[in-house]
Amino acid sequence: MKLLRSDLRTLIFEVLTESQYSGMSLGDMNSYLDGLGDNTWIILDTETTGFAKTVHYGQLTEIAAIAVRTNNWEGEPEVLGEYHEKIKLHSGSEDRLEREKSLTPEELESSRWGPSRGGEWTLSQTLEFTNYWVWDREYIDEQDAISGLFRFIESYPNPVLVIQNAAFDLKWLSARFQQQMKRYPIVDTLRINQLFLTPVMQTLRHMKDPAAIRFLAASRSGSGLAPIRKGFGLSVEGHHQAINDVKMTLEMVALAIQALRANPDVDKYKESEDQPEEEKPFRTAQGKAMKKIRRMAQRESESSARHAARWRRQQRRWRQRQGAEEAPGEDHT
Repeated sequence: MKLLRSDLRTLIFEVLTESQYSGMSLGDMNSYLDGLGDNTWIILDTETTGFAKTVHYGQLTEIAAIAVRTNNWEGEPEVLGEYHEKIKLHSGSEDRLEREKSLTPEELESSRWGPSRGGEWTLSQTLEFTNYWVWDREYIDEQDAISGLFRFIESYPNPVLVIQNAAFDLKWLSARFQQQMKRYPIVDTLRINQLFLTPVMQTLRHMKDPAAIRFLAASRSGSGLAPIRKGFGLSVEGHHQAINDVKMTLEMVALAIQALRANPDVDKYKESEDQPEEEKPFRTAQGKAMKKIRRMAQRESESSARHAARWRRQQRRWRQRQGAEEAPGEDHT
């Protein structure tokens, strides 16, 4: 089935807001995850040349996935296969690298801080950060890499895509792929961390649980891959390299599910008998997370719309220039 542009917008919005998770109790989430026990879990990650808003004029640089049989997360999951490719740079990316050679030291310094300081890295900084140049195989075409990923996914029964921050990867894959894209069940581990794991830990902290106190101190109440791994006492070395992030996500999701299963009634906890139902620590933490998700989704939507409009204007100018160059001139023969 071809994923139409209108369907893509709907899909991305659903993933951004993760509306199917909102309103779920902890028991609902555990049941939801248990219900996927017979699926093949495909843990997936991509690396790209920029933010999600740059999908029209950027490209994918790396795709990695691991297929696992979870065995209902009782013991080690069984790894069934691995997919990993790096993608050769387009002419547009090569041109961008060439232009960056003319940047002044001041411009390079201002970009060096990257997204964490509200800026955006240069392409050369992004490629260095994601270890793009470290590779002992052939870099392949972007379309071949995406096609190979979907063949890998389809080679397993009942695949479910498991992605940390699914909206980002799905947006890039959908926008960059020039063929049909099927829809699959999706587990967004970022949303599960935000709406369930972190609120569980925050509630357990109210209950003076030492492990939860240590977890939140290490994670700083963050829900990204690196903060959650730090909360569990795991290494984050090699983060932001696709194959490493896939393996890290697999390890993280196993521990997250174990933590959710170990505390099935924590969302019912009240600090006092006369405390209103809506002020339970778990529900309060979940509500704050949902508001943050919606604000971020709105900003992402507005930013993407601005960049899409800019890209369309660029395309119109390019077509106009092409038309002017191809128009027949005066014949002097």
